[in-house]
Amino acid sequence: MKRIALAAAAVVVLTVPAAAAECAKDYKTFWDQFNTGPAKGLTGEQLAIVGRQALRAYDACSAGDEASSKSIFTRLQEAAPAKGDDFWKQLQSTAPAKK
Repeated sequence: MKRIALAAAAVVVLTVPAAAAECAKDYKTFWDQFNTGPAKGLTGEQLAIVGRQALRAYDACSAGDEASSKSIFTRLQEAAPAKGDDFWKQLQSTAPAKK
C-alpha cells in the first residue's frame, strides 16, 4: 500500500512542473505573437485589459483549470490577426459581458 501511495505521489510531483512549463510556454507564445501584430494599434488601457486576460488564462492554467485557460487564450488568439481597433472590437464581441 505504501508503494502505491509513493508511486502516486511521485507521479503528481513530476507532472506538476511539466504542466507549469506548458502554462508558461502558452503565455509567452501568446505575447510573442501579440506584440508583433495587434498590440501596436491599441491604447494603454486596452493593452492593460488584454494583459489582465492573458494573465487570467495563465493563472487558470497554473491552478489546473485547463478548460478556462484554453478558452481565454483561444479567444485572445482568434482576435489577434486583427490590428488595433479591429482587434479590440473583435475581442469585445467574443468576451463575456461584465457590467
